[in-house]
Amino acid sequence: MTTTGQTRAQLNRNSTACTVTSATPAPTGTGMQASKCVGGTSATGITATAEGTVTASPWTEGFNVVNGVLYLPVPETRWLLVGSAAGFAALKLAVAPAAVTLTSTMEWLEFAG
Repeated sequence: MTTTGQTRAQLNRNSTACTVTSATPAPTGTGMQASKCVGGTSATGITATAEGTVTASPWTEGFNVVNGVLYLPVPETRWLLVGSAAGFAALKLAVAPAAVTLTSTMEWLEFAG
């Protein structure tokens, strides 16, 4: 049984890649082009074992591990990564929670250029 515990989630903009388990995004609907995100251990992936350099944290929120957290930004507060010089996006827990398994889901809108 999971007991209560406060922690903080962050969406970070990183200037260097993390070391991750490779996972390439897939189109969410038929007729959409394949993602231009490339999978790789220092590219698009999950479960980071080494993190890149954080340059900004556009969103951070405290939450309880029993209740979770939901981030649904209005269009005016959504942030963009434009071009390869912008870096990488990462979801991070600021402090590791004790003995709990967490699952996350993220959806990205990719504009082809």
